[in-house]
Amino acid sequence: MVAITCAAILLSLSMRGRMMLHTEGPLHLWYHLALFILLGALAIRSSTKPPVRVGLLICLAMLGLGIEYMEALRYGGSLEWYDVRTDTAGVAIGAILGWLLSRRATK
Repeated sequence: MVAITCAAILLSLSMRGRMMLHTEGPLHLWYHLALFILLGALAIRSSTKPPVRVGLLICLAMLGLGIEYMEALRYGGSLEWYDVRTDTAGVAIGAILGWLLSRRATK
């Protein structure tokens, strides 16, 4: 989970990553959603303690906001709130999927 998170941050802040990922286009929303679904599912699967899980999910939502804020500062644009909403939705979807997978694995 740490490696994926670090890669997302570095890629979003590198000029080369900016050229590859773009801030718009038909797949932009799906890249955000897929990454944060994966991170949300990994967060849920990484602990069995509900307070730890909730804390990790909150941190992931804040990570989405932080990345967008750093991109706005770095590239001189405005904060892309639709990306923040997509990231947060991805965390929630990933949490549900991770929870369902963990319940299935214990049966």
